[in-house]
Amino acid sequence: MVVLVVLELIILSYAMTNLSAVRTYVSGEGEWSKSQKNAFYSFQRFAKTKKLDDYEQIFKSLEVVDGDSLARVELGKPNPNLSLVRKGFLQGRVHPDDIDNSISFFRQFQHFHYMKKAIYSWDKGDQIISEFKNLAIYYKDEIKAGRMTAAKELSILDRVQILDTLASSFEHEFSATLSEGSRWMENQIFFVLFVLVLTISLFGIGLAIIITRSITSRINDLNRLAAEYGLGNFERQLEISGRDEIGKLTYSINKMGALLNSSYQQILESHQQLEKKVQERTTELKQALTTRDEFLSIANHELRTPLTAIVLQLRILERAVEQCPENESVAKVRESLRKTNRLVKKLVGLQNALMDLTHIQLGKFQIKQEPCDLSAIALDSLSQLSLEATRSGVHISTSLPETLSGSFDPIRSSQVITNLVSNAIKYGEGKPIELDLKTNDGMAILVVTDNGPGIPEEKMTTIFDRFERGDHDRSLSGLGLGLYITRQIVEAHGGSIGVHNVEGKGARFKAEFPL
Repeated sequence: MVVLVVLELIILSYAMTNLSAVRTYVSGEGEWSKSQKNAFYSFQRFAKTKKLDDYEQIFKSLEVVDGDSLARVELGKPNPNLSLVRKGFLQGRVHPDDIDNSISFFRQFQHFHYMKKAIYSWDKGDQIISEFKNLAIYYKDEIKAGRMTAAKELSILDRVQILDTLASSFEHEFSATLSEGSRWMENQIFFVLFVLVLTISLFGIGLAIIITRSITSRINDLNRLAAEYGLGNFERQLEISGRDEIGKLTYSINKMGALLNSSYQQILESHQQLEKKVQERTTELKQALTTRDEFLSIANHELRTPLTAIVLQLRILERAVEQCPENESVAKVRESLRKTNRLVKKLVGLQNALMDLTHIQLGKFQIKQEPCDLSAIALDSLSQLSLEATRSGVHISTSLPETLSGSFDPIRSSQVITNLVSNAIKYGEGKPIELDLKTNDGMAILVVTDNGPGIPEEKMTTIFDRFERGDHDRSLSGLGLGLYITRQIVEAHGGSIGVHNVEGKGARFKAEFPL
């Protein structure tokens, strides 16, 4: 019976591993498709704008396709270089934990009917992408040399459209073939497992019948006694008959009943005392939390008035200084005012963060959505951060549509962009930052990527919690509330936000808003 169970587990493990590999290839097809679509979209954009950035984006979008192609070609060799294969799959955005299963599955089943057909579709898709790359290079060279005519350009664009359609066709054929093969494998494995389970069940039933016939009566007595002990009746005892294992078990159960009867009363008294203490501590904790929230609310309210007055006084003082004749003393005062303004601005930001936290804790956090342009909001937010970026030596590159209309809270959505970009400036070590805004399937997608050290893996699951920070450098200021409030704003819009590290870049935050 043990052999049968072990065999069943081995088959089940083998099945799960291979089905997981199929899932990985299907998921990889989705990444391949997305990469291909982005590349063709970038070509169309390049054809309109003739900008070199759009041309470079074509090949950048095809990194996933190139990685998958590298892995496929290498695996097709008799003695593949597995390091190159892993590199290709990683470039193709296959999860590192799934790479070994994918390699093993390919090498085992590459000559199997379904897998062979899927690899053929994969190869055809790569050939189409190769032709597309050559067309893109030729198109760029003709534009650069000034040899492009309207007829030639129309011919190239028509061919690109055909290649796009063909690539999509082979993508669907690849996915459908793997799905069909997966269903066939599931049916075969199900049949084998069914036979094993049936065998184990029949064997177990026969063994159970033999055993129960020999000890049913005495075991039933013990079961009834144990049931009574379970209901709290510890006074009943069984007569001990025989010195075998069941007799010894009967003696032990009788003794256990006596001990349980004695201990039960003590446990009941201790439980009552503990329950009373827990209730007291719970009441104290609720009171403490209520007091904390009330304190934060009052403190925020009390801080807002003097801070507002300080800001107004500083503005008045700045205007007064601007009217004074320029001299060394006035210059020193003006510099002191600039430093004071920065400190007051930081203090106002902390006070606003605490106010948002208080509203969230008290369930009063709300957003006010209205029709607005998210691209314009993004540009306005970046203009407000330009001084901070300049002071840190950071260049912010953007990829924004001319307009991105939807229902957003303009103030809160600006707060999301400001928080993400400010964090990138703070932790990006003065390196360039990328801000991308686009739409997909009825969602506005905001992506902010820095080139800093990234976020430690142990922080990935807590980075959006209260008072959590994504670094270990305590010399950088902050309460760890920015990302927490950012997530609350995004989710209040009905969206979601996440983060992951990008190899060779840093951290990439992605927020999605429903339009």
